[in-house]
Formats: sequence, structure tokens, C-alpha cells
Amino acid sequence: MVEDKHRFSSNFSKYSLPVLLISFLVTFVLAFQLYPLPSFNTEIAEFAPSDSASEAAEEFGIEMGNQTRQILVNVEMKDGGNILSIESLLMQHNDYNKLLSSTPNNGTEIEGIIALSEIINLALHENDGGSNLSSVTDWNDLLERTVPEDLGISEISSNEQILAYGNFVTSAIISNDLVSDGLESWIDDRNTTIDPTPSATSTLWIIDINSDLSPEQSKATQVELRNILNDISLDSNLTYSSISMDIISYDVDESTMKSFALLILLALTVVVVVLSLAFKTITGVLFPLTGLMMALTWTYGLLSAFEVQFTALDVAVAPLVLGLGIDYSIHLQKRYEINRNKGQSTVDAWLNSIQNLALPLSLAVITTVAAFMANLLSPLPPLKSFGISLSLGVVSAFFCSTVIVGCMHVVGERVSGGTLSLASTGSLGDKLAGVMTFQKEQKAIIMIITGLLTVSSVFGAMVIKTEFDLTDFLDEEMPVMELRSDLQDSYDYSSIQMVYVLIEPLGSKYSIESGENLLDSMQYLDDTLPLTKGVVKSSDSSDRTQYNGIYTIIRDALELDPTWGENYNLKLFGDEVGKIDPNQEINLGFALKNLTENNSVGDPLTGSTWQERVNDAALIDNDGEITKLRISIYVNSGTNIENTEIVKDLKDRIDDVSNQLARDGAVVHLTGDMVKIDTVLTGMTNSQVQSTSISLIVSFFVLMLLTRRFTPALVVIAPVGVAAFWVVGSMAALGLQWNVLTIMVSALTIGIGIDYAIHVWRRFEEEIKDSDDNWEAVSKMHSSTGLALLMSAGTTICGFAVLTLSPTPVVREFGLITSLTVFFSVILSLVVLPVLLVESNEN
Repeated sequence: MVEDKHRFSSNFSKYSLPVLLISFLVTFVLAFQLYPLPSFNTEIAEFAPSDSASEAAEEFGIEMGNQTRQILVNVEMKDGGNILSIESLLMQHNDYNKLLSSTPNNGTEIEGIIALSEIINLALHENDGGSNLSSVTDWNDLLERTVPEDLGISEISSNEQILAYGNFVTSAIISNDLVSDGLESWIDDRNTTIDPTPSATSTLWIIDINSDLSPEQSKATQVELRNILNDISLDSNLTYSSISMDIISYDVDESTMKSFALLILLALTVVVVVLSLAFKTITGVLFPLTGLMMALTWTYGLLSAFEVQFTALDVAVAPLVLGLGIDYSIHLQKRYEINRNKGQSTVDAWLNSIQNLALPLSLAVITTVAAFMANLLSPLPPLKSFGISLSLGVVSAFFCSTVIVGCMHVVGERVSGGTLSLASTGSLGDKLAGVMTFQKEQKAIIMIITGLLTVSSVFGAMVIKTEFDLTDFLDEEMPVMELRSDLQDSYDYSSIQMVYVLIEPLGSKYSIESGENLLDSMQYLDDTLPLTKGVVKSSDSSDRTQYNGIYTIIRDALELDPTWGENYNLKLFGDEVGKIDPNQEINLGFALKNLTENNSVGDPLTGSTWQERVNDAALIDNDGEITKLRISIYVNSGTNIENTEIVKDLKDRIDDVSNQLARDGAVVHLTGDMVKIDTVLTGMTNSQVQSTSISLIVSFFVLMLLTRRFTPALVVIAPVGVAAFWVVGSMAALGLQWNVLTIMVSALTIGIGIDYAIHVWRRFEEEIKDSDDNWEAVSKMHSSTGLALLMSAGTTICGFAVLTLSPTPVVREFGLITSLTVFFSVILSLVVLPVLLVESNEN
């Protein structure tokens, strides 16, 4: 038919083959960008936004060494025996020496260790003429050689320093099934008739990684230490199991790499199966599948070419691109089938299909891309990158589905001599048209049920919390996850992390005033830390916490030698450091400078010297001026909610210290993994609100331009908003929380939902022009566009459902929720929206 001849048909036919050849060449070039496969890097530091604290931490790392990274090693006897026996402690000591000798740099990668075997070995060396564990016969012999005669239970209970060390050992590095009755009896009255050997099933090593290593080197070192300890376990009677934030990050990346190809393969398999059921021809499957594979190659290839760092989030890009891309392909091929059945040529049928669907498809792409690009406003770098990746994927899928697949049809028909065609699905469309009868007769019930579900979803949304943990990316059955669970069950302080307080001169100032105001500020912090939730304490009744800073260093030095402080006008008054002469000035920098010249043991837990402790806590020049201070606080982490409370309490304390030190021109920062996670949680919440708001605004703005009336625009977007509420309500019903992927769901629901809504509305508008009967127009819409929507939604749901097969919990949850997103969007567009359109037209 002449009127069906498209004006660009000759040009499209002429250039189809060159376009295909160029596209395949581009695909080939970009595919090379993916060899070797790009690595994934999923670290807390990558998720946290850049701020003044992170910038200060980087500067401190350059001048004082990086913040200490720790690895926890759980040690158990293979036969389940007593881990605290002398024989076991000696094996641990020998294995630790073996670990040091097995590292590439002979142990220089390790800055220190807190381990009971090394604490005891140090005590023997200090108190028994340089002896070591190999000379000890039993616990009775050990105690005789290390415990002073005048030290009993009463003396221990009144000594805050001993209590602090003792509680840390029993709570943090010995399992909570510790039995020490015999040991306490021996110390109390030297009762040698009772065996003083304590017993427990496991102990913990806390290894500090050399702070001079870069974050990348530190991570590699921790992985290497785990491998060495695993090898040592093979030849030992002990089992060593290692965990740290960097090890978890490494395992996340390795797990992501292993599951990445599998998920893409499964998603492509699902697409093939669904397309085969939908079109039943080779071309109906092969052409859109090839186009989508090209879109995937372009997306990941361009990201790799521009050296974008991949994270575990990018695993979700492929199923999303496949799901949305197949939606475009099915709509076009369904319209193409109709045009071909009208007798149009291949090129005219395809171009007319694009022309018929140009408006709904382009608007759907615009709103979807807007939803994803809204993540550029997120303070979290991986979410920004994820938004760009998804947007690039959607645009690539749209271009391949419209242009490349069309070229394939044209070239394919030319090569085959005009014999290729798509199977008809008209009978299915006729059956679907029967839905109109139900809608017409039960429209009141439809609206009532929709309203009830929406209201319940709103209430459900109120109970959903935001969570972020790298372990969300790991299979619960992985060894590192099982170890994490064991630690939580076995130790009172099972998840120790370091939080850092950084103090530096403000602006152009060179140094921090080291007089009485600094001492008072540090005293205030020392007094208030015991009141802060999560900070490791020596005991419930003690006022001391486990941290390293200039105040604890000076206090420990005064406890060891009260006369030392006389040269600096410093003295202990009870448990507080104060001035001997109130009228005389003090200079803490001079006192600390003196301690940097002391190479004796300053910490019986780690074996660190006084010099090492001061260097870790302060940067002091040759004139005794303090240019930087760092306070390292041991904190026991918990759930995200608990950690948020801990960080809030710490920030309140630090704000008070900051206000006090601001008078001397100093600025204070709080940093560390726990603080970064709290920042990520806040950023996730803000990102969700921003992306959802922008998606709604852009969608409504597009509809207003399209309809030029407020009411029709509101009618079309209403089911989209309802779908978003239903998705959130489903999350509440399933007990799911917001995580780094599911926060995208609201914006994704709007992006997908507006696509379906626009298709339904545009088709309804076209049909109503040829009929005065609103419900007849609905019936015709169902038989054509409705069927295409169901087919594309079914394919998209299956593609997203593949993610539920992932070993990664956060990806599984995302796959489930996005599948529900598509389901709710298409149901509301086909069931509720037509009712609203009819009511709007009639009124």
C-alpha cells in the first residue's frame, strides 16, 4: 500500500548493511577492552563520599602512617582441647614465628600483634630474665615466674591499669567459655593444690598491619597472611581462621567475579527461552538477542575503556539492560509483525513500527535514564558510577533494539530472498482482549482493592530500615561468613574496629597548642568515652576504656614512674593527669618528645615501645611542637542501627572536644570504617529520596508536555506511584531492608512503570480516535499493546529473577524486588490504568 511507504525506507535499506558492519566492528573493538576481564573493587572506602575527615585521614597517613588495618585470627585446637594449655600456647608462639618467617618480607608487613601467647612470652622476657615460653613446664611454673609476690586479687581489683588489660584479654581475645577458677585461687592465696590452668575452646589474635603500606598493599598482605595461616594449619594441631574488612572485601570481589559470567549466561538463556515461546522463529529470537549482547558489550566495554572501577553493584547492570532492552525489542517486533501482516515490506514495516512507537519508547527511555542519572547527585561514588552504567546500558539497548535489530531484519530478508517472517500471536491477543469485560464489570472492586493495598503498603514502608555491610555481598555459607558468626557467638567483643580522632592545626597554623587546654580536652574525652556505647571498657564498673592517645600514654608513663612527670609539671591525682604546680605552665609536647627516646616496652598487650606508642599518637617536631594528634579507639561494632548510635555518641563527644580546642586554633575529625559506613547509610537515604523525586518530577514533566493538561498527566502517572508503594510494601512483608541496591527500586519502578503506562495510554488514545466506545478502545489496546506488554514484562521478570540464583544475598534480594517491580507495574498499567482512562474520558 502506497500510504504505508515510509519516507526513509530507501535510505534505511541502503545503509543497513554498512551500519551493521560498523556496529559489529565497534562491538569487536569494545570486546577487546574486556580482555582480560576487569577486576572488581568493593571496599568501604570506595562507597564513602569524600569529606574533610577522609581528606585529613589521607594527609595523616602520609605524615604519620596510615590508619591501622587489623586482621582477626581465630585459633582453636583441632581436637577441641584447651587452647590455653602451655602446650597449646607454645604451639601458637612457634606458629606465629613461622608466620613471620613465611611472609615475603620476613614479618615487616606486621606492625604488632595482640595474642595471649605473645603477651605471656613478653611477660617472661620482662620479668624472668629474658626467658620464653619454651622454658615453661606448666601454668604453676608460669605464674611463679611472672606474678609478683605482693600481687593478689585485692591489689588487681584496685589497679585500673591491670583491670583494663585483664578485661580486654578475657573479653576480646579469649572465648567466653573461659574457666579460670584455679587461676584466681592461685593469685588470691597462692593455692598450689589446685591446678591453675585456665581453659577455653578458642583464642583470638589481633594482628596490626604495617601502617606504612598503602591500602592496596595492606589488603594484599592480609590475604597473603590468611593463605599462610591456612597452610600452617595443615601441619599444625591448631586451626587458624582469618577475617578482616579487607579480607571480606577481597572475598566479595572474588565471589562477584565468579558469579558475574554465570548470571549473564542464565539471563541470556531466559531471554532465549521467552523469546522462543513468544515468536517461535529463529529471527524473532536471534536478532533481538544479538542486539542485546551488543548492547552489553558496548556498556561494559565503554566503562572499561574509560577505566571505570567496577564494584559488586555492576553485576546488576547486565540483567537490567537485558530486561529493559528486551522490552523495547518485543514492542517493536510485535508492531513489526502487525505491519508485515498488512503487506508492508520489511523496511517499511520496521520504520513504521519505530514511527508508531517513537513517542512512548523515547519517553520511556528518557524517564528511565533520568531515574538512573539522578544517582549523579548521590554523595556515594559507586552509586554515581552505577547510575552512569545503567544509563549507558539503557541507551545502548534502545539504539540496538531500534536501529541494529531493524538492520538485521532488512539484511536478513535481502539475503534470504524475502522469506523471513515472524510468527503470529493474534489468538493470544484476542484472549487478552477479554480482560476488558472484567474491568468494565468490576471497576469499583478493582479500585477498592488497589486503594487498600496502597494504604497497607504505606504503613509497611514505615518499618523498613537502611542497612549497609560488605558481608551482604557474600554467601552465608562461605568460610569467612561462618567464621564471623562463630566470633559473634564466642567472644564478648567479637567485632572490634578502630575509630580515629584526628586533631590538626586550623588553616595556616603550624602546631597545636600543647598546654593546659589540650590536657583538659583530652581529660574530658577520657572521662566521657566510658559513657559512650560500644567503646571497649575494662569492666562494667571501670572508668577506663581501651584506646591509644597522648592522654593514656602520659597516664601510663606516670603510673609506671611517678617521678618522670616532675620535669614536666605533671602528676597523677587518683586516675587523672594534672599539674603539680597550678601556677606553672605545662607543655605536653616536651613530655611526649622525651618518651620518643624510650625504647622499652610501653604496652604489655602489643609489645609496642613508648616510642612506637607516641609516634602512632602524635607528630612532634624537634622543638617539641605537636603538629598532629591521632587517638585510636577500640569499638565493638554491632548492627547498623547500633553502629549509628555509637557514631552519634562519638560525634557528640568529639564536637565538645572540637569546641574546646577551637579556642587554640585546632580542628578535630572523626573517621574509621564504622564512621564511613554511617556516612554511607546517610548517603543511601539521601540518594533514594533524590532519585525517586527526580524520577517523579521528570516523568510528570514529560507527561505534562505530552498531554498539555494536568488531569490526564496525573491519571497516567498515578498507577506508577501506586506500583512504587506496592513494591515498598512487599519489601516490608518479606522482611527486607533498604540496601545499596534496593534503594534504587523506587526510581526503577517509576522508570519501568512510566514505560508501560505511556504505552497503554498512547495506544488507548489511538484507538479512541476510531471508536466512540471507551471500552472497545480498551479491548483493542489489550489485544495489541497489552499482549506486547505482557510478553516484554514476562521476559523482564524472568531476566531479573535470574538474580535470585546469585550466591550474593544483596543481589538475590534485588532480583526478587525488581521482578515484583515489573509485575506490579504491568498489572497496574493493564488493569488499573484503563479504568482510570475510561473514567477520565467519560467525565
